[in-house]
Amino acid sequence: MHIYRFGSEQWKDQLSFRDYLSSHPDVRKQYQQLKMSLAEKHPADIVGYTKAKAPFILNVMESAKGG
Repeated sequence: MHIYRFGSEQWKDQLSFRDYLSSHPDVRKQYQQLKMSLAEKHPADIVGYTKAKAPFILNVMESAKGG
């Protein structure tokens, strides 16, 4: 669960990420596979899990912004 201030940049980024995954099923599948793999590698390390998926998320967010 994430909590963001309505209209903030973080809020807009989360919606862009969600919308991009919704409209790109191939990327959504890659994200799903990444998360499953990282959950196995980091079963009790949420910080490691989060850091490991960050580059993928940043790349998707850049693509969502048209970059």
